[in-house]
Amino acid sequence: MYAATFMHVLALAAAVTAAQISIASVTVNDLVTPLGVDNAAPTFGWIIGSVAARGASFTAAQVQVLPATGTSPLWDSGTVATNVTRLVYSGKSLPSRTNFNFQVRLLDNSGGWTKWSTSTFATGLVADEDWESAQWIGAANPSVDQPILRTDFDVSREIASAKLFITAIGGYEAYLNGQRVGDLYLASSWTQYAKRSSYDTHDVTKQIIEG
Repeated sequence: MYAATFMHVLALAAAVTAAQISIASVTVNDLVTPLGVDNAAPTFGWIIGSVAARGASFTAAQVQVLPATGTSPLWDSGTVATNVTRLVYSGKSLPSRTNFNFQVRLLDNSGGWTKWSTSTFATGLVADEDWESAQWIGAANPSVDQPILRTDFDVSREIASAKLFITAIGGYEAYLNGQRVGDLYLASSWTQYAKRSSYDTHDVTKQIIEG
């Protein structure tokens, strides 16, 4: 009786093999916790941290995307045999302006899984119609150097999450309630303005004041 139980415990212990590698960090589109992911198939990546044994490497990966508040995956890659440090999303279209969690784990060449490495990302303005209500604003006189453009809005309740999506033909500095937004300089990125403009995404939740 005792011998059988002891052998059963040994068998279970042998089945759970400790991974010989670890994950140092995870990314989306090569960025850490990005806010404006707007491509249909973002790329999840990872950087290997410690290696506990000579020759240890990974042979497979698994990525899960989850809602910001929830534990049931919206997408699960399953176990994907790979030796490259990235995996492309292949699930349903992700909605615009939505926060997500994601997690990555690796299977090493000794048969052990790493712990889940978790992080977050948020989608940007994914669809063309997301821009339909946006209008270009500017100084009445285009020759004015460094115009200041200002608007007011009221907040009647506590805000759970707020993001500013902004672009400009040329450089801009954005302020909200007297505080500078973000840490970018010479934003937005230089493009052929006649053809396209890139936009930046800022989390301004903490800068929103009720009233």
